[in-house]
Amino acid sequence: MSMHTTGKTAPAPETPPRDGGFLTGLHCALVSVNPAGVITAFNHAAENLTRLKSDHVLSGPWTALPAPLKSLLEKTLADGHAVNDRSLTLFPGTPDETVIQATTSLCHDEKKKVVAVLLVFHDLTFATKIESNLRHLDRLASLGTLAAGAAHEVKNAMVAIKTFAELLLERQHDAEMTSLVIREIQRIDAIVSRLLRMAGPAKLTFAPVGLHAVLDNSLRLIQHRLGALDIQLIRSLDATHDRIKADEQQLSQAFINLLLNAIEATPGQGSLLVTTAVIPADKHTVQHQHAALPPQIHLTFKDTGGGISPENLARLFNPFFTTKPEGTGLGLAITRRIIQEHGGSITVESEVQKGTTFHIFLPLLDAGS
Repeated sequence: MSMHTTGKTAPAPETPPRDGGFLTGLHCALVSVNPAGVITAFNHAAENLTRLKSDHVLSGPWTALPAPLKSLLEKTLADGHAVNDRSLTLFPGTPDETVIQATTSLCHDEKKKVVAVLLVFHDLTFATKIESNLRHLDRLASLGTLAAGAAHEVKNAMVAIKTFAELLLERQHDAEMTSLVIREIQRIDAIVSRLLRMAGPAKLTFAPVGLHAVLDNSLRLIQHRLGALDIQLIRSLDATHDRIKADEQQLSQAFINLLLNAIEATPGQGSLLVTTAVIPADKHTVQHQHAALPPQIHLTFKDTGGGISPENLARLFNPFFTTKPEGTGLGLAITRRIIQEHGGSITVESEVQKGTTFHIFLPLLDAGS
């Protein structure tokens, strides 16, 4: 087999283009180089995938090609062996990142001498995304099955615990603590019931509540863990107005998720700062609108833990993303969903070895509500 090229301007309609007329219509990208490393064929599909123009690379050195393609051609020519279905990534780490599958073959003349190396490749990016989504769906299905089974077991155990707590309450054994246990049992029971229904997000029950009261209940539940780890709790609940419209159980779940994360991230003798403040309406008016938003309450959880690296910070609220060996990657995703369902927002800032701060903003009710 021999390969040749002609000038840039075809003298007659019957003269094929430089990359070969039959190559132009191929859906797969095709590149050919000769033993000297000169590009002799480069079709339209190759242009699309490499972001190169045939006019710029034909008859030029193969060094113009993306490094993974050039290396594969070079290896094939050096080893004298074709490569089948090799996965490569073009432009890694950029918006143009593309996963391809490439195959090489050797072309010989009558004397068995190599005259060209052909490289055929096609885009796998879409197929890779589909495969990733299927794996994600399979994981979700497995999680649903596991959750349903666990929910049944937990619900059975909760019946005995609730019965025991109610008996303690009747006998007046530490009534305050027993009431707290019963309330938390009811919250767990509600969570388990949602898992069993598996019918999408729970329907929230909103009512006017005091955010400080919800926060106090959440802090009481983790107080013993703070003491065991010698973590100092600092409260600065300066908000003069804290009435919001909320589902108390859901909001408590969000706060507990954040508090437990802070405790796990903070070494002994560290500190956890919890603050609230009112943000007046005129401080966060939407741009280009004349009407101001309602006033908000700003709640922060600030720890002195190890912090979060910049590359992980942007993915922190993604489902299944976790840096914990035994983590599920669902806690912060659930927390953000709960805050958003309350008409609020949550952001995070962190510095490695200096700590992490979560900011929560929730709309306030009128002072008379």
